[in-house]
Amino acid sequence: MLKIVYPICCEMNVHKSFLVACIASTNTQGVTIYRIKRFSTFTGDLQRCAMWLSKNNCHDVCMESTGKYGDTCLQYTGTYLQNCPCPSQIRKSDTW
Repeated sequence: MLKIVYPICCEMNVHKSFLVACIASTNTQGVTIYRIKRFSTFTGDLQRCAMWLSKNNCHDVCMESTGKYGDTCLQYTGTYLQNCPCPSQIRKSDTW
């Protein structure tokens, strides 16, 4: 069995016109509940995504994106996240 490192975390898959976010919340008994939502990449929806993350007490996100799409998403959702570098900088960083 895997050790739960982050009891509440999110995986984000970012595309040009939309993103899909999945929050995984694991309780003390080890049961994980998944919440999946799709957002557009327009400013209003990115802000709604950030509010959704905050409402679900999710501050740890793993973001997958192609090109520079993830940078814009991080700009609007990053205020609610911790330890999340800009996606385009991950490849350049040998410390991450």
